[in-house]
Amino acid sequence: MIDNPIDIIRDLVSQLTIWVTIQSVTDNTDGTATLLSKDTKYLNSGMTVKVIGVAYAVKSVVKDVSIVLDGVPPLGLVEIEPPKFWHGTVLETNKTLTGIKDMADKIPMIFYVRSWHSQIQALDSANEMVLDARILFLTEDNFSAFDPDKRDDECIVPMNRLHFYFVEMLRKNKQVGIIESYSLDSIDKYGVVSAKGMEKSLVDAQLSGVDSSITIPIKRNYQCKC
Repeated sequence: MIDNPIDIIRDLVSQLTIWVTIQSVTDNTDGTATLLSKDTKYLNSGMTVKVIGVAYAVKSVVKDVSIVLDGVPPLGLVEIEPPKFWHGTVLETNKTLTGIKDMADKIPMIFYVRSWHSQIQALDSANEMVLDARILFLTEDNFSAFDPDKRDDECIVPMNRLHFYFVEMLRKNKQVGIIESYSLDSIDKYGVVSAKGMEKSLVDAQLSGVDSSITIPIKRNYQCKC
């Protein structure tokens, strides 16, 4: 039996490894390269990717068309940096994030918001517990510079896709029961919102993305790598 459901969510997040298939690499002769891809996954500018083990910064992305990297990699699969996992209350998490200076060490993030709720199942059930979780998928925004379209391109759509890959991973995981439905809301500027709009950021970073409320059945005798 897993005593702490957070360990299960952390373990599941750690299993997210996303690769981008590249059709071609063009040297732009300015120290950058343009990579063509029909599926850019959840990439956005500012992320880091690896090609054959070498890291490259993402300069820009045209969704499902191209990726511009700082550097010229060889043709090969592109591995996207894994999301960072955070959990706790907003105030607790903000204290942790404030102590981290490099934004790349904060995002993209999967933030499991406390408090968690679990339903313990009967002994004859295939599931040991059912987790009702609120999980945020967030990445860096620029509140003053991004208009709604730019925010969609850089934040909302990529994090919506990251959530999709997370759910697909759950559905393929033999230790997870059937994922039936979930609610999903966009987060335009994560912060305190009033009728006037976003008034104050909730954490020490400008973030946007999506907010998921999802029920995750965990099968009996879950084998955690935590």
